[in-house]
Amino acid sequence: FLHEELYCRISQNIDAVRSFNHLRDAADRDSLSGMYNRSYLLKSGSKLFENAKRQNIRLMAVMIDIDQFKQITKDHGRQTGDRAVQHIAAKFDRLLRKTDLVSRFSHSEFCLLCVNAEAEHDQQQLLNNLRDVIQYSPLHDSDTLSIPLTISIGYCTETADSLEEMIDHAYTALQKAQQQGRNQIAWHDPFKDENIIAS
Repeated sequence: FLHEELYCRISQNIDAVRSFNHLRDAADRDSLSGMYNRSYLLKSGSKLFENAKRQNIRLMAVMIDIDQFKQITKDHGRQTGDRAVQHIAAKFDRLLRKTDLVSRFSHSEFCLLCVNAEAEHDQQQLLNNLRDVIQYSPLHDSDTLSIPLTISIGYCTETADSLEEMIDHAYTALQKAQQQGRNQIAWHDPFKDENIIAS
């Protein structure tokens, strides 16, 4: 009887721990895309930023927005907009490294933090791959309807005073990319404090 009671108590404790971990993970996730949410990225990203700064490790902050997202939802409905977010999230999940931290930052925006990003060429190649995969992977909303999708990207590689400042620089670069016709990549140049179209 004592062994059975002990077994039951251990099982109950294990179930309680699993339930707690599940709830904690759910609180950190965006329910639509399954990605981490903004709150989690800022919390965990701040730790990454401090470690990168202390150990002189390269960090890249990237802001990404779905082009013409409002028009997509207007033309095809909110559910189609939701599927577009899920479609892009799935592509990111396959393309990014396990060490990269990506979140759904707002309705149609994503934030990506790449730790120990290598040479500038490799950074550019990663962002080109993200853009090209989305561009050539339309959303098939039905058997007959294919909706083209593109993304605009802004990024910052220069370590700032805070993670939030790096994200702000990436966001202003994103706005520059969108102003240049969308489906573009722009880089924040910290020495000139301006944003340069990378491609």
